[in-house]
Amino acid sequence: MGLSLRLKKELEKNLDADYDYARLYAICIYFIIKDDLNIFDELIICGDEHFIAVKEYLNLLFQGDQEFMSKKIKSIYELRIETDNKNIRSYADDVAYSYMRRALKSIVRRQKELP
Repeated sequence: MGLSLRLKKELEKNLDADYDYARLYAICIYFIIKDDLNIFDELIICGDEHFIAVKEYLNLLFQGDQEFMSKKIKSIYELRIETDNKNIRSYADDVAYSYMRRALKSIVRRQKELP
């Protein structure tokens, strides 16, 4: 999950998160999956924030929900090790790469315009 800087600032303000991005990620994940727990067995969390902290916040948010507690939660790094595939990427990685590529093109374009 990729959160833009603008969204992070807005969430910090509205949720009084004090730069606790692991909490913000957990809250976002919670709202994305809370109504659809029956459609997955494993929850893979990308490495944008500290995995253990995100996992602990999710446990707090679901507060003993038996369906959630029955799910396996692992980081994308663990998945890469299990599958022996270092190229596994999250959707957030693809989004971030897309933004990075566009930003680099813009910088290169501006540098070419300089005399």
